[in-house]
Amino acid sequence: MLTALSIYANGHIFPLAFAIVEGENTSNWSWFLHALREYVTDRYGICLISNRHRGILSAINNEEVGWSEPRAVHRYCLRHVASNFNQKYKSKQLKDLVFRVGNQHQRRKFIKIMKELQRLNPECLEFFEDIDVEKWTQSHDNESRYGWMTSNAAEWMTSNTTRKSFTRRFMTPDGAYCYRMNNFVEDVRRVSMENNFEIFSPMCDEFMGDIDSLVQRTRRLNVADTES
Repeated sequence: MLTALSIYANGHIFPLAFAIVEGENTSNWSWFLHALREYVTDRYGICLISNRHRGILSAINNEEVGWSEPRAVHRYCLRHVASNFNQKYKSKQLKDLVFRVGNQHQRRKFIKIMKELQRLNPECLEFFEDIDVEKWTQSHDNESRYGWMTSNAAEWMTSNTTRKSFTRRFMTPDGAYCYRMNNFVEDVRRVSMENNFEIFSPMCDEFMGDIDSLVQRTRRLNVADTES
């Protein structure tokens, strides 16, 4: 399942879109990200945070999809960068330093911790040679990501929607599985509260009215086979 969410000014998250696909590949990510641009937001300069999945990178590098610079800014999830680093060097100490250096606001502190990494393992800095420094560090980010360093919220949402509490789905005549968006949002809200994740703030009546209107519109949409 592919998911997208936004983080608004008071730090809470809000689900934007999801899609159930046969797998994560360039074709599906290109379709999903293009749909976000066409139906959700065409905002210029928006920041997209993700892991470094090849399908995502290929889709973003395609200007026709709509997420390449300067229309958008792509940044990497720091947790994934640290995990990928740890897969190669197998050291919790080094992994913690990578996460720490990525979170630094000041470049002098970034340089200091990078020197510590080099002291502990001179070869480990080779890992970062193929990763643009502005894509994984806060000190070189130019304030594009507003301090948000990971895609944890999106992955939490994805993992929770596969739980038993999210199985109220229906099948369309052509065999495509769908999910009622209003149930989806309410289930995310409920499960998040059960797990003590205070990720949703009370929404005003006007905003909820807009959501209800969108839900009614989506119920009138037909599922089409894009392969035919």
